[in-house]
Amino acid sequence: MGNAQNPINAQCQSKGTRQSPQSAEPTAPLTKGSLFCTKIIHYILKINPTPYYPTKIPYNISEVKFVKILVILTGGTIGSKLSDNIIDVDDPFNICLLSLYKQRYGNDTDFEVTTPLNILSENMNTDIWQSLLNTLYNVNTENYDGIIITHGSDTLSYTSSILGIALCGVKIPVVLVASNYVLTDSRSNGLDNFFGAVEFIRQSCLSGVFVSYKNDDVCEIYLSTRIVKADCYLDKFKSFDGEPLCRIENKKLVMNKKIPTNGREKENIIINNSFENKVALISPYPSIDYNMYHFDTSVKAVLHLTYHSGTACAKGENNVLEFIKRCRKQGIDVYFSSLKKNTALYDTALEILRAGGKPLYNISEESAFAKLLLCYNQDKTDTDKFLHKNYFYESID
Repeated sequence: MGNAQNPINAQCQSKGTRQSPQSAEPTAPLTKGSLFCTKIIHYILKINPTPYYPTKIPYNISEVKFVKILVILTGGTIGSKLSDNIIDVDDPFNICLLSLYKQRYGNDTDFEVTTPLNILSENMNTDIWQSLLNTLYNVNTENYDGIIITHGSDTLSYTSSILGIALCGVKIPVVLVASNYVLTDSRSNGLDNFFGAVEFIRQSCLSGVFVSYKNDDVCEIYLSTRIVKADCYLDKFKSFDGEPLCRIENKKLVMNKKIPTNGREKENIIINNSFENKVALISPYPSIDYNMYHFDTSVKAVLHLTYHSGTACAKGENNVLEFIKRCRKQGIDVYFSSLKKNTALYDTALEILRAGGKPLYNISEESAFAKLLLCYNQDKTDTDKFLHKNYFYESID
């Protein structure tokens, strides 16, 4: 980002208070689609007799700290429409989120909008991550109180981990938001998640990358490197360490726990090679046949997930020990995640380490993958040194 190399103080610091203009209208992209969005809002109110998005909630703007937020729209369900029982991204719907926010909460925030991409997040890849990082690297953070990134829910936890580690030195809050249903669905939590992000930026004194998401009754704020993917039935996210960082309750920010006093680096990680070096991801299961896995020269590392006890199959034919040896002959490092620190290891885990498997401790699947991908595509820090650092609280001490 524009001032990415400056030190970060994770402790509370006073933010400059911006003057509230007479009318805080969103910038050109929203104005262009305002007529369409008005029709959508009217449609929502028509199909929902008790609307999910009620008419404007009382909000005394004189008592609200006015903030300026850069909104980066990337698509996902939160920017999609439902047509003929098919959900897909749609440019006009992408910007309706801000019109809905204004309809519900009024002119309490100055939004600047940009749309560098518009995809369903299951189509996310490293080229798009590079493009998104380049967009964020070029932001002059002194011009904003915070940044909100709309995103699909499928790969939300992977993108948040990539951004959390890569932008560990950012000086303002960057908050990712998603939605469980399209905005025209009365069950959608998209607007609540967006509101949670706005209020976190307004009320918090923390910098870094976070995720705002409402599972049940309240919107919760997660550390970007500790949120893990939603389950496939209830579509609920959770935190790797068992509890979100904070929540928005009755429009107030309530901390669940203190942010760690250490475990954060001060300089962003700059990637310039479009992630040319690849990281393969393997999940264990009974009777896994490692002869199925063959890698070309672009693969520099393998992330092998473990069972919850930190183990993988080390017995029988084609076991993980033989796989490690084969990878090492190809110059490919094999990492195992996640092992627990300061606990007794099972014999199979010890065999894996003796064979040359490299442990990653107390870290989620998403953050382990993101950290390896960033590590093998930067040239500033030695691999072992890089992996032993905590960039944005991704490893739990």
